[in-house]
Amino acid sequence: MSKKQTFSSKTRTLISIVSNRDPYFQTLLNNTEQSGPLLALLSAERFHNVILLSQPYLKSNSEQTKLVINQIYPEIKTSILDFNVEDPINYLEILKVRRKIISSISDNYNESEFFINASSGTPQMHAMWILMAASGEIPAHIINIREKRFLSNTKQPILELDLTSPEFPIVRKNFTFKSNSDANIKDTGENYVMKRLKNIILYH
Repeated sequence: MSKKQTFSSKTRTLISIVSNRDPYFQTLLNNTEQSGPLLALLSAERFHNVILLSQPYLKSNSEQTKLVINQIYPEIKTSILDFNVEDPINYLEILKVRRKIISSISDNYNESEFFINASSGTPQMHAMWILMAASGEIPAHIINIREKRFLSNTKQPILELDLTSPEFPIVRKNFTFKSNSDANIKDTGENYVMKRLKNIILYH
């Protein structure tokens, strides 16, 4: 069994989009039920708080995921926040809505060490997590959970994106999430976001 990755001893708060594969999904190969990315992540690492970002069309998945987490991990404080994005592939809409949510989370969990589950959500949502973390707008770890078939002695269940790696493109910091406004996003966000996205390759 792979050894769990360890982080600091601070209170850990995991932020995760809820996907249609949460909490469980049926495999195509033999039609068996398998844990979704969020439950797989929780089985590999310990967190004190889990914040589920719920899209309108996945409300049932969000509620069921919270119920399952409460049953399996009663020590984890789990909450659901609305992630009301009408177009899940619109980069700027995702950015605008997410900034408001992160500001609220920061106020309520200001003593936490934040982790972002990048294994759930659309590729556009993944990209915006990376940009916001790399620019320092979100002080958080970006983590992914590996599927069991890809695990080995050298590949642990959790992969953290190293934003300090020399190979990673430099992302300029424009704002802090406590000072962002809709006007800022409208006036300067589009050109900045689109330019940075050209430098990011997402693997799925």
